[in-house]
Amino acid sequence: MGANVKFSIDPAVLLYLEDRIKGVFGHDAETKDWNDRLGRRMLLAAEQARFVKCVGMDRPIPIDEIYQPIGLRTAPSERYKRALQTDVWKLLDFRDDKTNEIGRDGIIFAGPGRGKSTLLNWLFMQLRTRPECAPFLFLLRTDSAVSELTEFVRRIASRQQTLGQRPILLVDGYDEIDEAGRKATSSALMEFKAMSVGTFFLTCRTFYDVYELNNVSSFWLDAFNREDARKFVAAFAKSYEVSIDPDDLIRQLEARDLMEFVRHPLMLTLVCILKTGPLPELPRRSLDLLGRAFDTLTLRWDQQRGIHRQPAVPLDGSDRVKVLMRVAFMMRTLIVSQESVESFVNQYLRLIQRRHIDARKVLIEVAQWYGVLVPNSEHKWQFIHRSIHDYLAARHWIESGRFDAQKVSDWNYRAAYAACLSPDATIGMVCALRKAQNIQAFSECLLNQAPFDIERVAPAVLEHFERYRPFTHHRARSWLTVQATQEFFELASIDFLYALLLVSMAGRNQEFDSYADSRYAPHDVLIAYTLAEFKVRRRRVDRDDVLVRRLRNVFGSDFQFQIRIEKPFLMFKLREIID
Repeated sequence: MGANVKFSIDPAVLLYLEDRIKGVFGHDAETKDWNDRLGRRMLLAAEQARFVKCVGMDRPIPIDEIYQPIGLRTAPSERYKRALQTDVWKLLDFRDDKTNEIGRDGIIFAGPGRGKSTLLNWLFMQLRTRPECAPFLFLLRTDSAVSELTEFVRRIASRQQTLGQRPILLVDGYDEIDEAGRKATSSALMEFKAMSVGTFFLTCRTFYDVYELNNVSSFWLDAFNREDARKFVAAFAKSYEVSIDPDDLIRQLEARDLMEFVRHPLMLTLVCILKTGPLPELPRRSLDLLGRAFDTLTLRWDQQRGIHRQPAVPLDGSDRVKVLMRVAFMMRTLIVSQESVESFVNQYLRLIQRRHIDARKVLIEVAQWYGVLVPNSEHKWQFIHRSIHDYLAARHWIESGRFDAQKVSDWNYRAAYAACLSPDATIGMVCALRKAQNIQAFSECLLNQAPFDIERVAPAVLEHFERYRPFTHHRARSWLTVQATQEFFELASIDFLYALLLVSMAGRNQEFDSYADSRYAPHDVLIAYTLAEFKVRRRRVDRDDVLVRRLRNVFGSDFQFQIRIEKPFLMFKLREIID
C-alpha cells in the first residue's frame, strides 16, 4: 500500500485501513492501483486525524485524550420554532421507516475554529470500532482530493451490489477549495446519496453557498457549554503535564466578561496555551487576549492550515480589518439592519476610492473568512463575540482620532478599551469614576494595565466613593467592619495603593476620636481595603514614615479591621501592616 510513503501511524491502524479498503473495493489486480492511491490518502487523513494541534501549540495532543464531543443543532423552522438538538451518532444510526435505509446525510456548518474538522477527525478514528462501517476521510484542501473523491464515488457505483461494508464518507473543508472544486464535490456527493449505500457528512464554514445539495439536511455545531470547557481544560492540562484548575480558569474568564473564550474551542485553546508558557498567569490585559484571538481568527488559523482563500472583492487583509473596525464602531448594538451595515461599509469604500465594490459582497466575504460579523437573518447582521465587537470599535475610535474621554457619556467596555488603548488613560479613568455609578470601566483600565497618573486618579477614587457610597461601614473606637460592592483593589499596583492611602488619610480628620463622623466613612473604607491588600500580598506599609505615623495616630496599632473580601471576613490588626 504505497511502500514509498512512510508514516508513523500505529500498525493496527494500517491493517485496519487495508482491511476496510479491500472490504469495499476488493483486492483483485484491477483495483490494486486504486487501493494503493486511496490507501495513501487515508493514511494521510489518519495521521492528521489522530492528533489535535492548534496555532501556538508546540506539540500535538492525541485526539482521544482531549476531544469533547460537540452536539449539533438544526435551524428553527416553521414546524419547529426552536432548534432541535442531535449528534453524529444519532444521524449515523437513523433509520428511515419508509425505506428502511440507515443513516442520515448532513452538511455541518460552523465558524472558523469551532471544531468542524476536529469533529470529522474524531469520528474517523472512532468508527474503527464499528465493523459494519468503512469510514473514508477526504481533506479537500489536499492535492487531488476532489478528483479522487469523484473517482471514489464512481467506483462505489460500479460495486454497489457487492459492497461488504457500509461506506461512511467524511468530507472536510468545502469552503477551502475554489468554486469549480465545490461544484465537483457536490456532484459527487449527490451521486453517492442517490445510490443509498452509505452516509456522508460534509463540513463547511458558515455563509458559503453549497451547490446542488438542497435536499441534504443542514446542521450547526453547538458551542462549548461550561462542562465541555471544563473537561477540555482538564484534558489539555493532563496532556501537557501542567497544573490548570479548569473551574478557576473559567471563573477568571467569566470575571473578565470573556465567556466567549469558554464557548469557543479555538479561543479556549489559546488560553490553555498561554497557561503552559513560562508565565502561566493569564495576561492582566484582556485586550491582549482579544487582540490575539482576533489575529488568530483573521489570519493565523488559515495560515497554519496552508489555506489561501481566493477573494471575491479586490480588498487586501488590512482593508477587511478596517471595514470590521468601522462597522463595529458604527454599530451601537450587537445587531443592526442589513441596510445600516451596508451603509457603514460604503462609507469606508468611498474613503478609499473604491465606490465600484459591492458592499454586500464585502460583508459576505468577511463573514465567510472570519466568522466575527455574520448575518443572523435575511435583513440583520450581528457580531457574535461581544468582546471582540467592543475591542474593534475601540480600536477604530482611537485610530480615527475621535476618542475624547471628556465627551464620553456611557462608560461601557468599548469606552474602557478605548481609554486603555490611549497613550495616557488618566482623563478617561477620572471621567469614568465621576460619571459612572459602577466602576466597570475604571476596573477594566486597571486590569489592562492602562498608563495613568496615580496622583490624579487616586483623588477621583475617593470622590467616587464619597458621591456614590458603594459600601457598608460599621466603626467603633477599636474596630472597623466594611464591605464594598465595588472592589478593584487586587488590580491596583503597590504605587497606586500607596497613593490611595495618602489621599484617604490626607482628607480626613487626624484626631483619634473622629470615628463617629460619618463624613469619613469613604476614607475609612478605602484605607481598610487598601491595607487589606497589603495584608493579602504580605507587604508592609513602610515606604513613607509620615503616612505610618498618621495611621497610628488615627487608629492605633491594635486597631482591628474586618473586611468582607471572602468568607470568613479578613481580619487583621494595624500593627501587622505597619510595625
